[in-house]
Amino acid sequence: MLKVTPTAAPHYSLAHQQHRYSRLLGSLEVEHADRQGPVLRDLELRMTANPAVFEPHVWRIAELGPGAIVQLRDGQPEPGLEFLEALGDEQQLRLRFELRHEGREAAAATAEALLLPKDHWAGARGMPELLASFVQPHAELVERLVKRAAGLLRETPGGYALDGYQSGDRRAPWMTAQALWHAVAELGLDYVAPPPDFARTGQRIRLPERVASSGAAACLDASVLFAACLEAAGLHPVVALTDGHACAGCWLVEDSFPLLANEDPMDMRKRVDGQDIVLFETTLALRPPVPSFAAACAAAEPLLAEAAEAAFVLALDVKQARERGVRP
Repeated sequence: MLKVTPTAAPHYSLAHQQHRYSRLLGSLEVEHADRQGPVLRDLELRMTANPAVFEPHVWRIAELGPGAIVQLRDGQPEPGLEFLEALGDEQQLRLRFELRHEGREAAAATAEALLLPKDHWAGARGMPELLASFVQPHAELVERLVKRAAGLLRETPGGYALDGYQSGDRRAPWMTAQALWHAVAELGLDYVAPPPDFARTGQRIRLPERVASSGAAACLDASVLFAACLEAAGLHPVVALTDGHACAGCWLVEDSFPLLANEDPMDMRKRVDGQDIVLFETTLALRPPVPSFAAACAAAEPLLAEAAEAAFVLALDVKQARERGVRP
């Protein structure tokens, strides 16, 4: 008896394709389960996709002995860039595998994956580190906000500028984050509620262009926007997620977490308490009257409290993500 066992990624999007973090096919095995059977030769495994996001693909197996298992890892096709760029809504992809021997079907199997639009993050359950790909420091809106923040810093006593960590003074990155806070607040964005359980199951993210055109943002949209601005200003951003909420921050010292996606709230709490990281409540910039940046920082503190640890999902370190090859 011959057996085909495929596994497909539960979610797949442009971010997955661009970063090779997750292949569409996780594994593909062909097994000759009859341990007393003959050696089989010249097998052909054909894969077709519905919808037809790529041409049918064929693997050839020269020989398969009794009890043998062959792993087919090479030559796996994936949906094309143009298709994933243009995908407007979620779409179920069904893959069918037909194993043929001597001109007849000897085994068959199917696998499914959910194709996501390019602005859809799959959540903590689906490659959480790819959230960093939605942090876009070179977007036009981000560049405008950073320029505005630079102007606000020039008007602030103390000679502060967008010089990253060059001064070696924790106050300088804090002042940059504060200037960006006021720059985003000046946009007059409206707050919209996020989908339930988005931190774990994902959501479509309003990228900077859509935030600019719609004038609205949810907490994750705002946090990703702030992270992009902080990165463009030469700082190392972090995005913290809890059940149903997101906030942003940055390192006040030139450092990063060793983990790309840190699920331990104690690590973040220690860094915030030690003034190595500043974390702030981004949605307060979307709700007039907008409070001070210091008040936004104070509002984020309960998210890291020991009593709230069960709700903590992860902290994404964008600097670490970049070092691991996760690009905007």
